[in-house]
Amino acid sequence: PFFSGDDFPYWKSRMEIYLKSRDFRNWLSVKNGPYTPMKLNDKNELVSKPEDEWDEDDFRKLTIDNKALNILLVSLDKTEYNLVRRCTSAHKVWKLLILTHEGTEDYELFKMQPNESIKNLYNRLLDITNGLLGLGKVFEQDELVRKLLECLNDEWEPKMNKARRFQKKNFNKGEGSKMDPPTCFECNKPGHIKVDCPQLKKKKLLKKKALKA
Repeated sequence: PFFSGDDFPYWKSRMEIYLKSRDFRNWLSVKNGPYTPMKLNDKNELVSKPEDEWDEDDFRKLTIDNKALNILLVSLDKTEYNLVRRCTSAHKVWKLLILTHEGTEDYELFKMQPNESIKNLYNRLLDITNGLLGLGKVFEQDELVRKLLECLNDEWEPKMNKARRFQKKNFNKGEGSKMDPPTCFECNKPGHIKVDCPQLKKKKLLKKKALKA
């Protein structure tokens, strides 16, 4: 299967099946990482073997890794190949492609889970954004905060209302005059966040009416 940047989930699924059909060990190399020849030294410590000490079994396992790497690389167009050309193993190629084509989607679709704590929500968001740092995507702290706010579910609405009243009170005193107004991730308009978006509330109302009909 050839990949040119479109419909990554489809290509990913087909490539996994293809690797398994060629040699299941190729898929294990992609999934778990390459084989490293090891030996015990004089101190009974496990260390890497020098190349001149590799045996036939080592060469056989290393060949499996290189075949897996070759299968992935020849399936990519020039743009995708240039993205992963510095990767030294099939495992690294696979991980980078997943991060590139699924990582940003994870951020866009990020949501709070039922009964999830704020701490766990924040840690999950950090895991995603830290992974995207390798692709050159930098997130400012205020952007992360806004992302968290838009992900909060309905049970947090009373607490958010209290926070907004507090913020408005401080703003009227002049303490918040230097703060930038929030931007809604639903309609992309400034002045409110997603949970207060008139368009979102209208959509929910129409959905309820449709369910009752």
